[in-house]
Amino acid sequence: MEKDKIKELLPIPYLLHKIQKYRLKNRDITILSSNCLGGVIYHCLGLKFLSPTINLRVNSTREFLRFCLNINYYLSQEVTEVKDEGTPYPLGMLGDIKLHFNHYHSFDEAVYKWESRKKRINWDNIYVIAHDYISDTETITKKEILEFGKVKCKNLILFTRKPYDDIPYVFNLKSLNAQKRMMITNKFTGLRDFEKYWDYVKFLNSERTTSSISMARTMDNARELK
Repeated sequence: MEKDKIKELLPIPYLLHKIQKYRLKNRDITILSSNCLGGVIYHCLGLKFLSPTINLRVNSTREFLRFCLNINYYLSQEVTEVKDEGTPYPLGMLGDIKLHFNHYHSFDEAVYKWESRKKRINWDNIYVIAHDYISDTETITKKEILEFGKVKCKNLILFTRKPYDDIPYVFNLKSLNAQKRMMITNKFTGLRDFEKYWDYVKFLNSERTTSSISMARTMDNARELK
C-alpha cells in the first residue's frame, strides 16, 4: 500500500482533519504560498485549489515577495521552460522569478495547471503564507518582512526564526530546526509538525488587524532594519 494511502487510514489525522473542516467557516480561499504548505492545507481541509502557487516552490522568499507585491504583472507573464539536467522535475521562469514544479512530471502539465488555477483566484479572499528563510545562515531583513505587510490580502502570516513583537503577522518559530521541520510528518501520529505549532484554521477564519495594515503603511519609508 502506498505511503499516502497509509497516512489517510491513520485515525489521528482523519479525526483531526474532520474537526478542522467543521471549524472552517471561510471557504473559496486563495492561498498564496512559497512552498508546499499551502497545498497541504488545501488537502487537509478538502478545499478546491484556487491558487496557481499550489504544488510548486518559488525559488526564494525574495522572489515570492516580488510576486505577491506585483501579482497582476506576474500573472500576465508567460511561463517559459528552464533546462537543468541536474533537476529531476520541470523548472520555469515567470519573468524574473524561478518556479520549481517539483510535483509535476512534465513542463507542459505544470504550465497547464498554472494557467487553469490562476483563473480561479478569489481576489476578495486571498491568504498569504510566507517565511523568512534564505539559507541556514541567512534570513530576509526586517525591512523585507515589513514589505510583506503591503501585500493586498485578507490575512497574512510570515514564519520567522527571530521574534518581531512589533509586527502582528509574524509567527516566531524560535529556531531554524522548527522552521525546517514544519512539513515533516510524524510517523506515529501521521500529522505534520505545522499542525502542532500553528492553528491554520483560525488563521483562515480571520482577517488582518488594523494595526497590521497601518504598521505596513507607516514603515514605507523606514530605513533598513536588521
